[in-house]
Amino acid sequence: MKLKYIIIILCSFSLACSSKRKEIKTVEIKFKKEGNLEIHNQKKKHIASFDIEIADNDFERETGLMYRENIAESQGMLFVFDKEQQLSFYMKNTLIALDILFINGEQEIINIYKNTQPMSTNNIKSLLPAKFVLELKSGSCERLGIEEGLRITYKK
Repeated sequence: MKLKYIIIILCSFSLACSSKRKEIKTVEIKFKKEGNLEIHNQKKKHIASFDIEIADNDFERETGLMYRENIAESQGMLFVFDKEQQLSFYMKNTLIALDILFINGEQEIINIYKNTQPMSTNNIKSLLPAKFVLELKSGSCERLGIEEGLRITYKK
């Protein structure tokens, strides 16, 4: 008789617990301005300016703009590496299309990938050794006339 009540109590407890499912809440990752970046030509003529987040440690460089739902036309993310090297990026878990600019140690834009495909695991590689990578909203390079050979300056 006691066993019957224990089974009923356990079943009731089990049903009560299963009805209290945990909700997974997502938090929107918001842009955090950490500096300013300017793009200019060889004669120092201003081409464009951006508010930037700076990814200068392993975690920030690995995460980048992943999971972001949008980025403003006036914003970007600058990845800073310790030395010039062949760099490779991909768009896994990146929800928005981007223009990706590889920049050498002299702060010259050495190659650009426009309108990269969101969520893609295809490698996006620097053609030459790079020290910086700038990610901008897709279409920014076309809209502003940003091209290889231009230079950047930035301040934290």
